[in-house]
Amino acid sequence: MHVENRTIQQFSKDISTLGGYAYTGDQARTSMRLFEKRAALAVDELVRLENRTVVDIGCGDGAATVALVTARNAASVVGVEPSEAWKFARDRYADLAPRITFRQGSAYRLPFADDAFDLAFLRGVLHHLDDPRAGLREAFRVARNIFLLEPNGYNPVLKVIEKVSPYHRAHGERSYPPANIRRWLRELGGEIAGESFRNLVPVFCPDRLAGFLDWLSPRWEKLPLLPACTCGLYCTLASRP
Repeated sequence: MHVENRTIQQFSKDISTLGGYAYTGDQARTSMRLFEKRAALAVDELVRLENRTVVDIGCGDGAATVALVTARNAASVVGVEPSEAWKFARDRYADLAPRITFRQGSAYRLPFADDAFDLAFLRGVLHHLDDPRAGLREAFRVARNIFLLEPNGYNPVLKVIEKVSPYHRAHGERSYPPANIRRWLRELGGEIAGESFRNLVPVFCPDRLAGFLDWLSPRWEKLPLLPACTCGLYCTLASRP
C-alpha cells in the first residue's frame, strides 16, 4: 500500500478515536496552539483572502478551513479531503454553510472546473502526497493562485522527528526542501509571489520548551539566513499568468 493511502486511513482513524485531529480541538497541547498562532501569522503575512473564493485542498477536520472565513473573510471556501474527516467537518461546521462547504475528493482529481477559484490553499498537504508535483498541477488547474504552508525540509531537527516520532511515522510525513517546491511551481508555470520561514515550536514538544521557543520565534525569524534552515514552517504564495 502506498504511504499516502496508509496516511488517509490513519487520519480517518484519528477522527473515529479522537473525535478530531491530534493537533486541533480540545486535545491540542500548548505546543500545537502556539504552532497554530505562528502559522496564522505566516498566512496573514503573504496572502489576503477578503472577498475571494478559496478551495482548501486536504482540509482535514476543517479547523483551519473555518478560519479562512471567520478570521480572513474569504467570500466562500470549499474544503476537500480524502479521509473520513470531511464528514466530521461537514457536520461540525454545518452552521457556516453556504460560505463553507466540505466534500470528499482527491488532490489529484478535484471535482471543479478550470479556474473555479481565486486561490487554492494547501496547508500541510504536500508532505503527505506520493506525487506532490501532480497535486500542485491540479491546484493550478482550479485556481490561478496557490498558497502553501509546509514543514521546512531544510530543518535537520524536523527530519529527525519525521524518522523517530511515532505520530509522524504513522501519518507518513516526509517534508520536501523548499528548493524542490519552488522548482515544481516554476515548472508548472507559476511565479513565486512571496515566501517566508516561520516558527521554532515543534509539534508535541513539552509546554515549557514550547513557551520559550514561541517567545524566541519572532526574534529568530528576523535574523539573516538562519530561519531558512532552523524554522519549522515554509510558506509560499505562487501565481500563474
